[in-house]
Parts: sequence; structure tokens; C-alpha cells
Amino acid sequence: MPLERRIGTLLAFAYVWQVVATDDVIDLLDLLIRDLLVFSKRKGLKERLRTLKDLDAAALLLSEACQVLLDPNYTDPLVRPAVFEQVDPEDLAQAVTTVNQLAFLG
Repeated sequence: MPLERRIGTLLAFAYVWQVVATDDVIDLLDLLIRDLLVFSKRKGLKERLRTLKDLDAAALLLSEACQVLLDPNYTDPLVRPAVFEQVDPEDLAQAVTTVNQLAFLG
């Protein structure tokens, strides 16, 4: 093969392999991004599942307070004292805050 043809062949080889290498790098980047997204989704789901116990406890406390509020046997002046007799007002306020925070995470 003449020198000019060898140089041309070498140049064509280098050009083609540069394109192939670039394509491989893009494929690897795509796999990395996909793995990161899966990891992120999995981590978010674990965090959400971890908070369900707190959400359940707060919701049960609110349910207990609301049962008193909805009971027709309590007249208006007695409703608040009856609720606060069963549930501490600070606990009730904290439960409302917890439910509002956790309910809007998902």
C-alpha cells in the first residue's frame, strides 16, 4: 500500500473509532443516569414508607378527636373541653401538622 493510502486508511480508522467511542460513552452515561434515577426513586419510596408510621399515629389521634367533635350528644359549649379532655391540645396541633406535612410529601 502506498504511503498516502496508508495514512488515509489510518485517518479513516481513527475517525470511525472516535465516533464508536463517543457512542459508547453516551451509552454508558445513559446507563449511569438511569441507575441514578432508579436509586433516587427507591430512596424516596423508602423515606415515604418510613413516614407512614408517623402519619398513621397522627391520623388515629385526629380520628379520636374528630369522633368527639362529631358526636351529637355534645353541645357546643362542651365540645372543646370534651376533646381536650381526651386529647392534649398540643398533641392535637402536632398531629395536624404531621398529617399536613406527610400527606403532601407523596
